[in-house]
Formats: sequence, C-alpha cells, structure tokens
Amino acid sequence: MRKRPENIRKTNAFICLLIGALWMMGCSSEPASKNAESLPFFGEFDIELTTAADGTVEADTTYYPIPKFSFVNQDSVWITQKDYEGNITLVDFFFVKPETDTPAKLKAYATGIGADLSRWNFLTGKPQDIYDLAQEGFLLTAFPSDTAAGGIFHTDKVTLLDRQLRMRGYYDGTSTKSMDELFMDAVTLSQEN
Repeated sequence: MRKRPENIRKTNAFICLLIGALWMMGCSSEPASKNAESLPFFGEFDIELTTAADGTVEADTTYYPIPKFSFVNQDSVWITQKDYEGNITLVDFFFVKPETDTPAKLKAYATGIGADLSRWNFLTGKPQDIYDLAQEGFLLTAFPSDTAAGGIFHTDKVTLLDRQLRMRGYYDGTSTKSMDELFMDAVTLSQEN
C-alpha cells in the first residue's frame, strides 16, 4: 500500500444544500515537484492564437475555475469557493433530506457519521443554487425527478479540482478502484506548480 505523502493535508467540506451535499478535500498548497505528470482539464476554456516573428502560430489556452458559491455551514458560518483556493479539492454532490437541512441538523448528521468538524464543513443553501452549481459549474447531472430515488436524479461522479479550482478529473464515487485513481491523481496534482 502506498503511503500518503506528508505534503497532503485534509481539508474537507460538505455542502448540504437543502437538497444536496458537496464534498471537498484540500491538499497542501506547497508543490512537491516541478516534474509532475499532467492531468487533463475539463470545463470552460478560451484559446488565444498569436503569431510569432517567424510566422508560426501558437495557441495559449486558459481554463476557467468553478463558479463562485456561498453557503452557510453547520456552525452558521458563510463558506465560499475562496476558502478552497490554493488547495487540491474533491467535490461530490450527494443528496439528503431537503426538508430537514438546517445548520443544526447538518451538524448532527456530520457528528453521526464521524466527520471531523475541524476538517469538514456541511453547508446549506437554496436547492436551485445547488442544481446550478452542479450542472453549470461542474458539468454534472442534478435535478428534481418524480421517478428518481429520493426525488432527485444526480450523478455519482466525484470531481477533482486543482489549486486554481479548475476541474481536472471525474471519478465514479461508487467504485473503490476509481477512488484509488482519484487519490493518485490528487497526489499528482500536489506535485504541480
């Protein structure tokens, strides 16, 4: 079994938004190496073409971070994407009972599953804000459905974000193998500058 590098620390956050949850795990902002394997980028981007003096055309690609968000946590403290800038972050949308998601109930839920609240935030917000963040910000499926279990149709994908909060990978949250790959890719990202 591979040992977790010392430069990775956990900083987790759940965004339990009236109808859902978002999980984030951050890693150290200190790069381990300049020679890291590169992971792909996902999501919105722009390409700027420039012509060099010798006539060759060069492309410069800009990848955009996830959109801004702001939700209240289990201690009634506002948390935004800025709280995760500079950290490698894992994001997993999952859904709980929307009618009972209050900061106090989320704190009880977090305690019940053994979450370390010095490392985790359980956040709540408007259902539409969660759907919009999942669909438009993370390019994931999440919407109310009369036919889905629990009344919400959503993906099981976990998204890996780099220190600039750009999407770098999608993983099957129900697969141990995929979660192992996610961990190794998070280690790879921790070595990027």
